[in-house]
Order: sequence, then C-alpha cells, then structure tokens
Amino acid sequence: MSSTWILRFGEITLKSRPVQKQFNRALFHNLYAIAYKREISLKVERFGALHLVVSDAEPEEVEQVLSRVLGIVAIDRVKIIFDDNKPDDIAKFVLENDDNFGHKRTFGVKTKRLGTNYNWNSQSFSAAVGSEMLQRDQSLSVDLSNPEMSVKLIIEPERVWLLGEKIRGVGGLPSGVQGDVLCMLKEEKDTLNSFLAMRRGCRLIPMEGSDQTAIDTLAEWDPFIGKPSDKSKKPRGVIGASIEEAEEFIAREEGEKIVPICSLDSLCAWTDSEISHLKKHIHQPLSNPKIMDIYAWVS
Repeated sequence: MSSTWILRFGEITLKSRPVQKQFNRALFHNLYAIAYKREISLKVERFGALHLVVSDAEPEEVEQVLSRVLGIVAIDRVKIIFDDNKPDDIAKFVLENDDNFGHKRTFGVKTKRLGTNYNWNSQSFSAAVGSEMLQRDQSLSVDLSNPEMSVKLIIEPERVWLLGEKIRGVGGLPSGVQGDVLCMLKEEKDTLNSFLAMRRGCRLIPMEGSDQTAIDTLAEWDPFIGKPSDKSKKPRGVIGASIEEAEEFIAREEGEKIVPICSLDSLCAWTDSEISHLKKHIHQPLSNPKIMDIYAWVS
C-alpha cells in the first residue's frame, strides 16, 4: 500500500519563479539520488501547489531519505480518508483514531481547500468538523492557538485528506545551487563546517588527503559530493585548508581573473551544546532534528 507525504519548502519559496524552478530541479535531483543510493523507490507528484512524495516502501525508510534532502523544511504524512465532504464522517473517523477519547483535552481544526468547492470554504468546513467533534466527545474544548490535539485537513471537491505528524526537515538550500567549496576533511570540525556550507547550497569538493569516512558521511546528504556543480566556474571558498593550498589545488591559469577564494568558518560563535546537536543531526536527522538554538541567536 502506498504512503504519501507533502513536502514543505522554506527559503526556496522566496526566490523568483525562474530561480525556484532551478532550485527545485536541483532538490529533486538530489532526492532521487539519495533514494536510489538507499534502494528506495519513490516518485514526486505535483498536486496543485503541493509537492507530494508517493512510495510503496516502508514509511520509516522513506522518511530517512526525505529528512536528508537539503531544502526541505518539513514533511507532512498525509492520507485520503473519505471520497466525500461530510463533516460528521470526518469527526467520527478522527475521534475513533484518537487514543485520548473521553479525556479532557483541547483541540483545533484547520482546513486547506484545493479546487472549487461550492458548499464549503476553509473556515466553514473547519467549524463544521469541530462542531461535530464537540458533540461526539464533550470532554473536548476548543483552542485554536495551541491545541493539544491538532486536526489538519485538506478538502477537494470530492475528497478529504488528513494530515498526520509533521516531521522537521533540515531546511537550507539544495546542494550545488550556490557554487562549489573546497574542503580538507581531517578533523571533526571540518566535517561540521562543510555540512553547514553544504546546507547553504554549496557543492563540496574534497581535497586529496581528506578522510574517506567523513566524505561518506557527507555523501549521505549529497550523493554528488566531489562533482563540480558548474565546470566553467572555480570553487569560491575553502574549509579545513589554507587559501594558499586551495589556490594550488585550483591551479588557475596565468592571467585568469576570478573572485579570490575565501576561508569559511560556519561554526564561528556556535556553543558547545549547539555543536553537539549538530553532530547528532548529521548522523540521525529524524531523531535529532534540532540544529541550533534559534531563540538564543535572535534574542
């Protein structure tokens, strides 16, 4: 039986339409490559404004793939529950699958409408489903701001989708869309630094002498590591080596004018706790989604 996920993008959606298309192509190219490497069969479908991933593989294995695709902010598990738009049926289905039925708890219903539906809009459908749920379980109380039980629906003219657990993605930009960066992977900090550069859209080009285990670890996130994103352009940065060593590696031709290469240190100002979270995230992103303490950075 096939399972379906909705992909959520973040920074990519802020780009112009042509750039979005370019970044999306890179993202899905990376997605299929990671899935192929893990021997997971899946396909991407477009449904209105939504990007869906459909697969017959074990859901946990598919989510291991999706959690490593740079550029994806979140993944929603989703399934079609009815071929009609009857609020009472939906309320009954949701409550029958709620382990806390009969216990006091708050809830909220949110609906996204796809296509033309002359009977409902998003607000009226949410209200109708919520009203039916209150009648069937009087221990419920409404809290739309921070509910203990969040019911998320998508309605089409003839179908209703129920969104399940939201899984946090790595975010950032697809690797390869922001040029190439040289890296000498010898120490753990070089691997962490390189991962953060890759998360900002850079394609990593490991230098000779790099640790193969570190390369294999980063290849879990970008199977094209080591392959220049644009052979006509030189790498723009270096990690784990000096600028002089990088210049020797590039071997630019005499008189060739390019942007001077720079040394990158993405871990600057990171706390020990954040570095520890980053290490865990690189190896097990599903169980360790947190990368940094955003509140500490913006406060």
